[in-house]
Amino acid sequence: MKRFFTLLLLIFMSSAVTLPNTMLAHSHYKSSTPADGDVLEETITEITITFDGAIGTGDVTVTDEKTDETMPVNSVVTEGSSMTATLEKPLPSGNYHVTWKNVGDDTHAIEGEFSFEVAANDAVENEAAAEEAAKKESEKQQTENKPETEKQETSSNTILTTSVIGALIFIGALLLFAILRKRK
Repeated sequence: MKRFFTLLLLIFMSSAVTLPNTMLAHSHYKSSTPADGDVLEETITEITITFDGAIGTGDVTVTDEKTDETMPVNSVVTEGSSMTATLEKPLPSGNYHVTWKNVGDDTHAIEGEFSFEVAANDAVENEAAAEEAAKKESEKQQTENKPETEKQETSSNTILTTSVIGALIFIGALLLFAILRKRK
């Protein structure tokens, strides 16, 4: 019986070493553009949030702090350890509050928030709006001219991998127990 527990302990320790480190870590907020407390002199159309680990999915909400109006977000794209929210139109001067949520590759959901200010003058805002409109029109024409062939994969096989490894370890331990029991 002592040999069984020693063997079981060795199996457990070796499985703990071989499990992916990503299973044990969460993806935490690292930085953002704009950063918390930034005062921007130009309007923006993108907000990027970076994490210290890979993320699977994410969501971003931008709220005007004065009017409590939620600013329209066209898309939130996650890639590696960052997510980028593309706004429908450039943010006018004002104070904004960003709330974000993500599910890391380790399947744990985390959320956070930060604020920043846009202090652009009207000329800068109008120029940015005109540039953004021209950019959107150009992107629209390019999209219409080529078929959609790329899709982003946001799901993770981490849970499946962990479950399979855990099941194999459990079955191995049961078989070992049965073999050792028959020998006696």
